[in-house]
Amino acid sequence: MTVLPDLIALCRERNYVLCISVDAEIEISKVERPDRRQRLLQELHKFELLPPIVESDAVSLAEALEKFLLSKTRITRAEKKEALEWDARHLASCRLNGCDVFLTTDYGSIWAYCRSLKRIHAVNVMRPVELYQEMVIPETKTEKDPFQTRLEGRMLYNEKLVEAGEDLRYLLNRGYKRRNIRSLLKLVGDRYGLNKAQRNLLDRAVFADKEVEHRRTKLVNIEEVRNRTLGIDGYNVLVTLESALDGEPLILADDGLVRDIAGKSSRYKPSEITYKAFDLILDTLREYPPAETLFLFDEKMSMSLKLSQKVRGMVDQRELIGDASVSRYPDREILEYEIIATSDSSPIDKARKVFDLAGYVVKQKLSYELIRLG
Repeated sequence: MTVLPDLIALCRERNYVLCISVDAEIEISKVERPDRRQRLLQELHKFELLPPIVESDAVSLAEALEKFLLSKTRITRAEKKEALEWDARHLASCRLNGCDVFLTTDYGSIWAYCRSLKRIHAVNVMRPVELYQEMVIPETKTEKDPFQTRLEGRMLYNEKLVEAGEDLRYLLNRGYKRRNIRSLLKLVGDRYGLNKAQRNLLDRAVFADKEVEHRRTKLVNIEEVRNRTLGIDGYNVLVTLESALDGEPLILADDGLVRDIAGKSSRYKPSEITYKAFDLILDTLREYPPAETLFLFDEKMSMSLKLSQKVRGMVDQRELIGDASVSRYPDREILEYEIIATSDSSPIDKARKVFDLAGYVVKQKLSYELIRLG
């Protein structure tokens, strides 16, 4: 969960100066969505602006940092290179202006290399929650927050994983087929010594650029769901939200969809957080009511009938137009709807429009921290 508002309040209470690179204003001006651009510009004025990078030494440091980040991430796409250039300028501005900490939630291209950045370039990179923990509980400075403990305790997120993701992405972009993903994961996983959970994470997060571009053209925002027919992959959306509510790591994949790491299991059983997840889903749909909503549950899963009956009652209680049912072929049946809600690659590639319902709830309602590899 995000702690940024609490962190900002705590910093101001202790008279810490909160700064932001003046280059951020230029970067924000390039944001395409006017509403998001305006919101970011409003937030910008809450911070003290650091001077621009103009001196030769400053430019040299920014270039050195950019070279370092490029060497680590091996990014090739032009738009991502540009983003990395901005990252390097922000890091250089932080160091040259004597800032104690550089805060980021960019895990894939900055935070993953925090140790190297501190050792080589003397930039202390932290996540907001790490700094908050350090400020609130200074005597337990070495104690990690639950999110990081889950990641590192399960040996999920580290520098090798990010590099492995870049290698897998490169192979897919070179024409290696997705149907050979197991062989590719073995090749990359063996090289970097990844465990099973990490290989599964790569499988669910990394895609070829062409795949990414094709899927992103299908993604719609919440406003477009209103008055359209919506088919929901019940287990897919449910398991992702339950993972978030249970504090499990989630991935923001290359194609822009939020995914859990484990995926659904035939051993799935509803728990006390199951219906909390459904409450979040249905409350979201009440705000932007579709013309019709159908929750589909896989017939092969043992609890499908019970869940469909429960959800049907919850849909009626909220006076939504919709139903819940069990299907032998949910991936096929869901495609009859104008928009589908799932992060499952197979139906997404065949669908007309896709709404990342679980991702929307996770980001907008729960403000959950996501793993990013790209």
